[in-house]
Amino acid sequence: MAAIFGFTAAMQMQMVAQGWLVFHLTGSNLALGTVTFVWSISMALFSPLAGALADRVSRRRLLIMTWGAAAGIFATISFLILTEQIQLWHLIAAALLNGVLFAFNIPARFALLSQLVTDAQLMPAMALLSIAFNFSGIVFPLVAGGIIDMFGPAGAYAVTATLYMLAAAVLGFLPVAKVLPSAGRSSIAGDLVAGFRFVYKDATLRWLLLLALVAVVLGQVYGVMLPGYAAETLGVPAAGLGLLLSVFGLGALASNVLLANLGPTARLGKWMFILGVASGLALVLLAFTRSLYPALAVLFLLGLTGPPFMTVNQTLVQLRASPQFRGRVQSIYMLTFAAMPLGAIPLAAMGDKWGTAVPFILAGASTACLIALIAWLRRPLVNLSAGQPAIVSPNPLT
Repeated sequence: MAAIFGFTAAMQMQMVAQGWLVFHLTGSNLALGTVTFVWSISMALFSPLAGALADRVSRRRLLIMTWGAAAGIFATISFLILTEQIQLWHLIAAALLNGVLFAFNIPARFALLSQLVTDAQLMPAMALLSIAFNFSGIVFPLVAGGIIDMFGPAGAYAVTATLYMLAAAVLGFLPVAKVLPSAGRSSIAGDLVAGFRFVYKDATLRWLLLLALVAVVLGQVYGVMLPGYAAETLGVPAAGLGLLLSVFGLGALASNVLLANLGPTARLGKWMFILGVASGLALVLLAFTRSLYPALAVLFLLGLTGPPFMTVNQTLVQLRASPQFRGRVQSIYMLTFAAMPLGAIPLAAMGDKWGTAVPFILAGASTACLIALIAWLRRPLVNLSAGQPAIVSPNPLT
């Protein structure tokens, strides 16, 4: 958990610093969407390979290598800012490289977690992982905003690099977990085919992935547009953006604490749909919020519903997959995040033309309606619980 805390703290610092820097270099929501697009595409290209690798090699070693490399990227950006050489293309290149690292990091991280706990403990473990992220989301956006206001974005990027290095160093003390055996494994290409075949054969997994796709493409547009919303609609400095993200993290923390205490018989599917619809409605409400204090209240509500929806959804995906497939299933799950630009780019362009209210309304209403429609079409998903066994396939090539 100490390593995860360092990693999540670094991510929160990075989100504030990158959003502030890109917007103040360009003044464009579309530029923010472009950086996200590059990150997503690079992650999409490498995630299938990364998932197969996570099921074949030491997941702990993959995490150490990717976090160490991320530290190098952000230290370089800090240097470029200090020497006044920073340009938008540097941030785009950094996003591309960081997307590749995330492609290898995320399957290894979640697959390692599911390897260290039993299936009955997975929902609380996933919630605790989210709590670490949310707690960091309360503290470190404020820290990042304060550092930017006092020392500039170079300071925030330097702290981000340091936190990534600390996360990698702490993980070195974790006992080495064994690589799960798998019969019939002959090549990475064969593993990739087996992973996609595994997901294709299970309708429940496909619908869970579709729900994640809706939430990422439409429901998470606020992540791209919040810097522009803070600067143009609310008129607040970097510390104000940090405060908005901190309150968002506080809402997510409160909700994930409740999720961590759910028992194995809890109807996770029901919680997933309630949270998903509510997060869409909260995003619509944000469109009509024009001052700081009401915006803080709405972002608390958005944090209370949006991230926990993803926690429950991702837990159900992991529970549905047998252990030797979880790295590959997680990498396929990551492809939903790679699709974020499908919503972020056109919605950000709308934000540049008409303001952030229009894309917030469109994204939020679409999210709520589509998630409610899926609940109605696939009612068995509502009854999914942590107590349902994974699909076991002894041979990944069958």
